[in-house]
Amino acid sequence: MLSDRKRAVVLRPDDPEARFALGEALFTEGHREEAAAQLERCLELAPRHANARRMLARVYVATDRLTAAEKLLVPAAEAGDASACDALGELYRGLGRPDDALLWLVAATRVEPDRVDRRVAVSAGLLAFGLLDRAREHLDAAAKLAPEHPGVREVRRELAVLEGDLVGATVPALDREEEFLLGRCLSELPSEARPLTKVTDALRGGDVLLAKRALVTTTERGPGFAWLRAEVAMLSADLELAARAFADLAAAPGIRPELAVRARLRGAEIAIHRGDPEAARRALETAPQGTSLDHEVFDALGDACAAAADARAAEDAYGRAARIDPTSPAGAKAAALRAKRKHASGPARRTGLIGVLGWNERGGRVSPVEAVVVPGKGELVFTGNVGPSGREAASVAFSCAKARAKELGYEARIGGVDVHVHFSDTEFQKDGASSGLALTLAIISALKDEELVPRLATTGEITTLGVVRPIAGLREKLVAACLAGTSLVLVPRKNLLDLRTLPAEVRRRTAVHGVDSLVEAVELAFGIPPSTENR
Repeated sequence: MLSDRKRAVVLRPDDPEARFALGEALFTEGHREEAAAQLERCLELAPRHANARRMLARVYVATDRLTAAEKLLVPAAEAGDASACDALGELYRGLGRPDDALLWLVAATRVEPDRVDRRVAVSAGLLAFGLLDRAREHLDAAAKLAPEHPGVREVRRELAVLEGDLVGATVPALDREEEFLLGRCLSELPSEARPLTKVTDALRGGDVLLAKRALVTTTERGPGFAWLRAEVAMLSADLELAARAFADLAAAPGIRPELAVRARLRGAEIAIHRGDPEAARRALETAPQGTSLDHEVFDALGDACAAAADARAAEDAYGRAARIDPTSPAGAKAAALRAKRKHASGPARRTGLIGVLGWNERGGRVSPVEAVVVPGKGELVFTGNVGPSGREAASVAFSCAKARAKELGYEARIGGVDVHVHFSDTEFQKDGASSGLALTLAIISALKDEELVPRLATTGEITTLGVVRPIAGLREKLVAACLAGTSLVLVPRKNLLDLRTLPAEVRRRTAVHGVDSLVEAVELAFGIPPSTENR
């Protein structure tokens, strides 16, 4: 094959496809430098040859020419080539730059929004950076495209765990190991199925294939056969057959009510698993009542309503299950939903809330900081996982804010209240003076009782006189701001030269303003028309 492709290049030296085919074959055979030469010539002949660009980048990576690979891929990625975005993400992951990798993976989803695997990968990456709301957006988009995708369910459970959502964090039966389903099948074996000993013995031996063969040879065609046929289909992951079989069994005339209800419960599990919670809800709402399974029906109905995003109906169903059986997990699910609803209906004011751009060994991060006023004597209370330099920055910020009390209109409040400032993402330690500007704005917002502009984050050291001083790590911080969906970032004006190395994706998505003083920052942070005084 290699000789044929070499001959094609000799015969058609200006044919980019011949050059690409030869370069690909050379790379496969381990001739990397020769492959690079052919692929470079291919791109000279056809600069927009996307496959050649990606293959050449792979060659560069394999030969440790990482900067060359980056320079090759960035223009294509910035031009909207989703595959180049993916390749660039792969390159950055290999370089230990997960934030840059995620940035380009997100960019690829904008170009190709219907790629489920990529959406799932983006969701998982955003979760790793603590960006739960952004992760949920991509996860919801992936779920609409492929509700049965195992990655969607796995990341959704991880998100639920991080949010403390007991309902979402519960692992459904169909997502558990086959051993669990087999054990449940045997423990809930109805009396009608027990005479089918060949089938049940095969299941007890853990041989689902043998059980399936035994079903084919049996002459029994009653409710017990129908139940085992549906269970074996479920164990074999043939959910379509299982769903039909359970539905037929639930509707069969003269069937024992408990067996009909159990069949509906199984069918509801399958419907939720396949992304149709409304079908599960309808089946459970019309299930016969008055059996020993009523608490299970209402618990499953709660799961269906929760999957359908009807939290109030889910809470009601869980409550009914818990009243029937106080030992049921439904009571805890109901309590979790009530807590979530109460939190979601809380105040959405942005007073004292701002994002602080920081840096750690994994890259940049947007840390939420909160400031509130409480009765006191004009003191600062500062909490969160913050080191000595960060605490010093808070002290400077508090003095800077108090020094401008008269100018900014909260002089009367200074002596009668304390200000409590808190970094809420306590899982990461923060330190350094670069949080000073953000802390000052949060304190001023709390003292003025006025909201800051939405989706705002800042970085910059502050002095007691209100001078904003430059900081380090701006590129990583702005990548993090873009990933977090921040709309406006205030940075020290002396750092604006650092924007030259900023990816175009960040420049397109995030507005960055340079400031030299607190006066400028206050105008932008509160949306005040700019003035020329006190600059």
